[in-house]
Amino acid sequence: MNALFFTLLAACALASCSPSKKNVPQENSEDLVAIQPATPQVPTSLVTVDLLKDYPKKDICLQDIADVSYIVLETTDQSLLHPSEMMMYYVSDSLIVARTLEDRIVLLDGKGKVKNTFLHKGGGGEEYQAVNKLVADVERQEIYISDYGLLNRIQVYDFEGKYKRTLPLPRQTGVSCFQNFSSDCLLVGDDNISYETGISKRKRPYFLLSKETGKVVEELPISFHKRVASRAILPSADRLSAQVMQLAYNPVIRYYDGWIIGDISMDTICTYSPQGKLSPLLCRTPSVYNKETPIIAFPSLMTSGFLILEYFQLKFDFSKPVQGFKTNELVYNYSKGEVYGLNQLTNRDFPGQSIGFNSAGHIDSPWRNAMFNLIPTERLLDAREEGKLSGPLKDIAAQMTEEDNPVLMVTRFKDSPSR
Repeated sequence: MNALFFTLLAACALASCSPSKKNVPQENSEDLVAIQPATPQVPTSLVTVDLLKDYPKKDICLQDIADVSYIVLETTDQSLLHPSEMMMYYVSDSLIVARTLEDRIVLLDGKGKVKNTFLHKGGGGEEYQAVNKLVADVERQEIYISDYGLLNRIQVYDFEGKYKRTLPLPRQTGVSCFQNFSSDCLLVGDDNISYETGISKRKRPYFLLSKETGKVVEELPISFHKRVASRAILPSADRLSAQVMQLAYNPVIRYYDGWIIGDISMDTICTYSPQGKLSPLLCRTPSVYNKETPIIAFPSLMTSGFLILEYFQLKFDFSKPVQGFKTNELVYNYSKGEVYGLNQLTNRDFPGQSIGFNSAGHIDSPWRNAMFNLIPTERLLDAREEGKLSGPLKDIAAQMTEEDNPVLMVTRFKDSPSR
C-alpha cells in the first residue's frame, strides 16, 4: 500500500563494511521468558499472525472509524515545514512541536500559530550538529535533542530555546528509539550492530536514560544473539567511503500510557507499561530468521480496537535508492478477534490522499488513540484544481498558496471501531 522510504547517505566514513551473516538464531529466551501478563488495555491472549497467509482484504474509510480534523500551520520565514511526519514530534490542544529542514525547532500553539522558534546548530558545546530525534516534555518544559550520532549526546533546551544541559549517551549508541517515558527518564533504543557478525553492540539495546544525568537507569529485558540490520552499506572501491541505506521505521510506538515494542529482529511484539512490565502481544510466523532475505514485520499503529502491522521482504537495492519498499498491511482487530489485510485506507475529504501510519513512533500526544499526517501543499492544490476535495479540507485549500505549510491532519479513533 504505502511505500516505506529510507535515506541514502553518500560518502560516509566506513568503519566496517562486510556483509552480515544470515544464519541468525532466535532472540534470547532467558529475557523474554520473564515478561509479565498483559495490561487490561490490550488483548489478554497471545495471537499468532502468519505473514505468508492470504488474508481477506478490506477497504476502510477513516471517517467510519475515527473523527478527522485539520490544523492549518502558520507559514513564516522561520517555520517552513517539510511535509514529512518524521519532522513532527508533539501535538496537543495547546502545543505542536516540529522542525524545519535546516533543523530549526518550531513551537506552535494548538491552532497552528507559531509561538517560538530556535536554531542552535553548530559545533559549540551548547549547540547541536544535527537533529537525529527529538522529545518534547511538556511537564518539564524541556526539549531533548538526540544529536549527530558520533557525538553520543543529548542536548537539552527549554521551550524558549535556552540551553540547559548536555546528557551523555552510552558510547557508540545508534539511537533508533527516543521516547518520553516518564518525568525522570527517556526510553532509548540502540540499533548499532556489527555488520560483520550481526551482533548488537549492547546486550540489551533498549534502556531507560535519566533526564538529569544521562545515566542508564534500567535496561529492558530484551536481548538478541544476532540482529536483522536496519541499514545496508555499500563501500566504495577504495573502501574509504560508502553509501548507506537506512530503513525508516520505528521499533517502538506509543499506545495510551504505554508502548508497543516491535523490533524487526523480534518474532514477538510486546507491550511495555509505565510500571516497567514487558508483556507479549502478538507473534509472527514464519520467523524473521527463516530466510536469507528476511520478511520483516513491525507495528505502525495501535488503537483501542486494532493493531496495524506492516511487513515486507527486506532487500536493499542500491540501484534503486529512492524507491523505498512496497509494504503490506495486516489489521489485527482484537476487539473482534480477527485478522485481515488492508486493501485501501481512504479519507472521505480527499480520496486520493496517501495515508501513512508511522506517526505513532515519534509524534507524542496526550491523545493516545490518534494518528497524525501532513498533507503536502502541492497535493492539496492539485486536488483543489481537479475538484477532488470536500468538507473542511476543501475550504482550507481554497485559501492556500503554493508557499504555505502542509496541513496537519488529526485522526482520533473511536473507542469502538465499526469494523
